[in-house]
Amino acid sequence: MEVTREKIGGIAGTIIFAILLLLILLFSYFTLNTPPEELEGIPVMFGSVEDAYGVAEPPMNDPTPLPAQQPQPPISTPEEPLITQESEPTIDIAAQREETERQARLAAERRAREEAERRRREEEARKREINQQMSGLFGQEAESRGNSEGSGTQGVTTGNATQGS
Repeated sequence: MEVTREKIGGIAGTIIFAILLLLILLFSYFTLNTPPEELEGIPVMFGSVEDAYGVAEPPMNDPTPLPAQQPQPPISTPEEPLITQESEPTIDIAAQREETERQARLAAERRAREEAERRRREEEARKREINQQMSGLFGQEAESRGNSEGSGTQGVTTGNATQGS
């Protein structure tokens, strides 16, 4: 293999191009973008600012005793026997659930029967319509031979032409 000047130039150009491409990729694509640091949370004022102290401290108030309240005499209620319920009506959840399931089953069966009846009626109506349309096609002899009254040559053995052979 002969090394010529063109081959050396081609190899050098390829190496320079690869190095430039690698440098461009390193500096443009592989740079790490750090997100800007943002403040997070809710600002809370703790009251430790000097402006929060105020100019003067309010005077202390002496607690004044409340006047003694007169005890009210108890309200007398007439003695009546208390009416209490000895037994609570319990709801039989299982029976209630079974009842709702039974009603749902009955409703589903009723809908199924109605749907089957509707389909049967539609099928009968369709068959009846087809039978009415087809009733005249088969099994009956056509007896109509046209209009045979009046003058003419219908039925003549020589035909209806005035000329012939």
